[in-house]
Amino acid sequence: MNIRLHLTEIQKPRVQAINLKYAKLVQKEVIEPELSEVSKYFKFMKIDSRKSEELKKILMPEQFKQYEKMKEEAIKKIMSEKLR
Repeated sequence: MNIRLHLTEIQKPRVQAINLKYAKLVQKEVIEPELSEVSKYFKFMKIDSRKSEELKKILMPEQFKQYEKMKEEAIKKIMSEKLR
């Protein structure tokens, strides 16, 4: 993410902290619980939305646009793998 978004030295630790915070939250609230796939999806989307809001405050508009594009690509890849 650092390379593709061209993060500044000030942004790097902030973005890393946000990524770690939300990775732990997803692990705790989405991956570990015995939830249905649909419940996991909606819970993940809610968490991801909060993460995006935090990142939006740190990233420049062009960086955030690139982040959103990266997110879309990741979702498409995951979905195509699930449909195989």
